[in-house]
Amino acid sequence: MTHFGPRVPQRPSRGARGADAVLAPAPPAVLQRAVAALLSLDEGTLACAPLPPAQAHALAARIEGEAGGALSPAERAWAAELRTAVIREWSAGPPPSADEIAKLMAGFDRVLAPPAQDPAAAVVEFAHDLRSPLTSILFLAGALRDDGRTPLASAHRRQVGIIYSAALSLVSMTSDVVDYFRAKHEPAADTAPFSVREVMDSIRDMVTPMVEEGRVELRLVYPAVEDRLGSSVALSRVLLNLTANSLRHTREGFVEIAAREAGPGRVQFSVRDTGPGIPPEVQATLYNPFRLRAGRGLGFSSAGLGLGICRDILRAAGSELEFETGDGEGTTFRFRMELPPADHR
Repeated sequence: MTHFGPRVPQRPSRGARGADAVLAPAPPAVLQRAVAALLSLDEGTLACAPLPPAQAHALAARIEGEAGGALSPAERAWAAELRTAVIREWSAGPPPSADEIAKLMAGFDRVLAPPAQDPAAAVVEFAHDLRSPLTSILFLAGALRDDGRTPLASAHRRQVGIIYSAALSLVSMTSDVVDYFRAKHEPAADTAPFSVREVMDSIRDMVTPMVEEGRVELRLVYPAVEDRLGSSVALSRVLLNLTANSLRHTREGFVEIAAREAGPGRVQFSVRDTGPGIPPEVQATLYNPFRLRAGRGLGFSSAGLGLGICRDILRAAGSELEFETGDGEGTTFRFRMELPPADHR
């Protein structure tokens, strides 16, 4: 028998393993000799954990056959050492045919290949990588635009506003992608007192460059009771998405964010615009992810994710997103939330 490296005699203590090797199905000659050589080595000379002979030969059969990966950590380490043993075996004797080498190395590649990566994980990682620099652009453009110490000329202020609006849209898109593939929208755990007015004002501040770019009026209607108990994060996410969508498609007139009393402890929110409305052929798939833009090129949430995510967030909170629209008559999205008045006693 040809061994790779130094020849190590069989030890009596390995007799049981040798007997198992005889009973196991015989792999190809080179692979069989490499398995036998590894089984004859002292456990202390192996970098990998030892395998029982039957399992070692079964692994060799998988390498020879069509079985894929899904190896245990011990099997994976043993297969890597077995591949090294095979290469040494070839280098110590007459070289086999190129076809035999290619076939056996392909088998090792098949079983040693890392588990297939979840495509969603790759998309989420890519979205995270995009979101960091986009957020930096967003904050820097906002700071430059609002820096009172060095006021910008009107043309430059508008250009910075366009940069800000583009960055805001892209940050929103990447957040939508992460939410779509990863987030499971459960009832918000961040219930706490908050000011509805402050949430609406923060959205106004974020979308002001979009308002100026589109030359539309942004209206705010505050609730009678501003201090509420609930999830400000969920509310802000939904209102920002709906408002940005409306501003993106409204070229004249106004966009209105309103919060009105809807009964004890309930508030009805709405975002209304004077845009072109949503064509009937788009309405049927309005909440579908990654939908194709239809009709007159109107895509009400960029990649088609935002509205579906808003609906999921609201459903987790026990609410429902509704809309009214007419061709050329604008669109209104509305929803109700349980937001009892905050107790500040």
